[in-house]
Amino acid sequence: MNQLAHLPAIAIVAIAQTVPRPRAAATRWVRARPVPLALLGNGCRAARAHGPATVPPCGVHRLFEAHAAHNPAAIAIRTDDGNWTYGRLNAAANALARRLRRHGVRPGDTVATVLERSARLVAAALAIVKCGATHVPLDPAAPLSWQAHVLADSGASAVLADAIRLPGLAAGPVALAINGARRTDADGNLRVEAPVGTPACLLYPAANSGKLLGHGLPHATLARLAARNGYADFGAADCVAFAGGSPADVAGLELWGPLLAGGSLAILPEGVDDQGLAVALHRHGVTVLFIATPRFDACACTIPATLADLRVLLPVGPRPEMASFHAVLDRETEVDIRHCYGASAALACALAHRVRRAHDTRQYN
Repeated sequence: MNQLAHLPAIAIVAIAQTVPRPRAAATRWVRARPVPLALLGNGCRAARAHGPATVPPCGVHRLFEAHAAHNPAAIAIRTDDGNWTYGRLNAAANALARRLRRHGVRPGDTVATVLERSARLVAAALAIVKCGATHVPLDPAAPLSWQAHVLADSGASAVLADAIRLPGLAAGPVALAINGARRTDADGNLRVEAPVGTPACLLYPAANSGKLLGHGLPHATLARLAARNGYADFGAADCVAFAGGSPADVAGLELWGPLLAGGSLAILPEGVDDQGLAVALHRHGVTVLFIATPRFDACACTIPATLADLRVLLPVGPRPEMASFHAVLDRETEVDIRHCYGASAALACALAHRVRRAHDTRQYN
């Protein structure tokens, strides 16, 4: 029986290039290295890897496709408008990947997205790596000058964006609506592989950070981070919040971690207050939450019971207020709180400290 791979309209913009555009020298690729456990001071330790010792030597999309084949009915994305199964998400990504291929995207290329955090963004990220290309996510709220810098520095050959954003990005867009695209036998997984060392994603810091460098995560590195990062273990039963405003340190892991483990992502509404966040976390059954430390401090005052219900809570950034830990842990909760820190250049949290009970917070003082 035919299945529908519904994906709201996304436009593809081809960026004219007279000659192949090399990646800028400022761009760096990041490869994982073993990190020894070392006492660093104030009770913090380098994040020590746990989980499988090895991961299969294949692209991250192949790991996702394995989950989609094994359990296509499992929930991959949870949204207020309905859930996406692994089968539906894989079909939508395959459809979009074929359209990208028809528009000239080839292995080793870079393709940018200018999309809000949504199911469409997840499908687009998958479609790009299925083409053997590198995904470059751009914040739709970033200034056009910053978007132009990222497009030039990354050497992007195409952009996926809402049609309303196209005038500011490039001329001559070709809009491809794929609403209701039917999945047939010809719409299976693409037989395309990325060149060795090609990043799965290329991440840039916030426009106001003053940093111009882009940092790439090769497929093998991203797969290892998802499986053995030392601070957040993902499982098939986990639902990880996927919301705007997340720290840049975990942008790649937040999206790929749950999908590579057979878990699910919860698309949270943008710009909600603390009570709205609590409602969304409960509605979607979120078990793992990455949260910037200033927001953690605020939520610990307003919705401590909601934070205490999580399985893993990961404040990311500078040291939170001690009262915030007390507000959550004094409830005798089983939540695993790990304060994480790492410059955005690391694309992962370089330091992690597990806070077990309220008395444990004294070592931060």
